[in-house]
Amino acid sequence: MAERPPPSGGATEPDRLAVTLLMVSCPRSTAAETRAALRQATGVEPPEGPRRAGHDAMVILGVGPDRWLVVVPGERAFDDGPAARIAAALHGLALVTDQSDARAVFRVPSFALPGAAERLLAIDLDPRAFPDDGAAVTEAAGMSAIVWRDGVGLLLAVPRSMEADAAHHVGLALRAEAAARAQTGRP
Repeated sequence: MAERPPPSGGATEPDRLAVTLLMVSCPRSTAAETRAALRQATGVEPPEGPRRAGHDAMVILGVGPDRWLVVVPGERAFDDGPAARIAAALHGLALVTDQSDARAVFRVPSFALPGAAERLLAIDLDPRAFPDDGAAVTEAAGMSAIVWRDGVGLLLAVPRSMEADAAHHVGLALRAEAAARAQTGRP
């Protein structure tokens, strides 16, 4: 059966974002001091639990006990800019690793939610279960993923080695949602 072209009225290809990703992990014994130093270096209060905190220039995701993923828009060298400042501020307190080359970040646009995301994710996206400031470490199409909302859509950080598979699955979900909307007359 021939594949029909995607309907108009929205993106049907995945949007891959250029970001710098820093994983910050610390032992319980330095957690309070690490949180204070991270707050001082970024201007963002590190969230407790699986939450997102921040603004357009810097986001911090709570991804585990005393673990945060810092997301900075744009691809930058680890030894330059915000990444270097964060690493220097946390020296001796926490392990800071550059995850930028380890993960690819895709956006599922808000117009495609929840349909496209429900086809991808193993979590409940109802706002009562996954609020606007929610973050989760879960699966996306069978791949490990860190997921959060940014006001424009839902972001998925997947292992870079699975980038092509993730792009394929995100694209399939977007096209399926666009087709479903076209069939029902939804915008």
